[in-house]
Amino acid sequence: MEQTNMEKRYRMKTSPCAKQKNMVVGDKYRITILTECLIRLEYSLDGCFEDRATQVVINRDFPETEFREIRGADGIEIHTPGLYLKYAQQLVEQGDAYYCFCKKEELEGMKRVVAGKEISIYDKRCLKLSKEEVQRRLDAGEPHVIRFNMPTEGTTTFHDVIYGDITVNNEELEDLILIKSDGYPTYNFANVIDDHLMEITHVVRGNEYLSSAPKYNRIYEAFGWDIPVYVHCPLITDETHQKLSKRCGHSSYEDLLDQGFVSEAIINYVALLGWSPSDNREIFTLDELVQTFDYHHINKSPAVFDIAKLRWMNGEYIKKMDADEFYERALPYMKEVLKKDYNFKKIAGMVQTRIETFPDIPALIDFFEEVPEYDSACLLYTSDAADDR
Repeated sequence: MEQTNMEKRYRMKTSPCAKQKNMVVGDKYRITILTECLIRLEYSLDGCFEDRATQVVINRDFPETEFREIRGADGIEIHTPGLYLKYAQQLVEQGDAYYCFCKKEELEGMKRVVAGKEISIYDKRCLKLSKEEVQRRLDAGEPHVIRFNMPTEGTTTFHDVIYGDITVNNEELEDLILIKSDGYPTYNFANVIDDHLMEITHVVRGNEYLSSAPKYNRIYEAFGWDIPVYVHCPLITDETHQKLSKRCGHSSYEDLLDQGFVSEAIINYVALLGWSPSDNREIFTLDELVQTFDYHHINKSPAVFDIAKLRWMNGEYIKKMDADEFYERALPYMKEVLKKDYNFKKIAGMVQTRIETFPDIPALIDFFEEVPEYDSACLLYTSDAADDR
């Protein structure tokens, strides 16, 4: 159940311990909406969320709204390994985690059959070691990790805003490694610790992380901490129903800006991927989208990113753009191909309703450079001749 009477803090997939960007947004519903729109596009692109793109939109359109980032001296907050080790050792003392000294060869030989499939799951053999044996091996400096002691019987149920209640068999939950042999935390463990310390209330990420939620919840419960609200968004795919990937040439938010799309159109379009308002409208101002968009009603199925539809929507935004703003944004594109002294404002007015993106402009106006220059005297003579008639 979501809490409505407290400040909401959203984490968009990443964890700062892994030297990745993390963003905390205060309880400003407008910013929440913008962030949720952008995260769906950025997350689908290989899980890379470029928070600078979001901050550009927020700072420009909502300058009065507080936007906070948790950062350290080098621009990213990094928690020291000792912080995570302290929490892991607490779990060991509680009996919720244990030291594991198994070597690589031992781990590769462990196989179990779950739901008819052979998978590798640790068999908890180090959990059976006595405290004296564990201490002896620690004192001897043997390489080790710290694992979480997952239950092997029963089920675990968790709730997601989009997918509802999901139940998994506990025998499918592996004993996660919390602290690696080098003393550093794993991504999974750091996620839980970071979110708790930063008082994160909502975790927004792609639906391939659904399988991680019950494991995280077991760790939250072992500490007695509140579990955040999960919002697992369905992925956005290309026309061939393949996950968007920068490696395959798909564009990120900032790439789309560089390609001549306007931020309002991008946000508008992405908000409609897997979600639609009750009146089936397609074009929204940012304020209208803020009032209408609700992530609770996002569909579970993946949405297809149709670049042709985005181009059309971008064209609609350009048509409605203030003439002076359009001129300023179009001028560099006009000057790419027009080297003479032209009335650029007049030309801008001619193309504003004829383009879908700003890079469309050069191909529409380059013919101006090919138009021959006429002798002004000839033009005057033609005018005089007309008067004589």
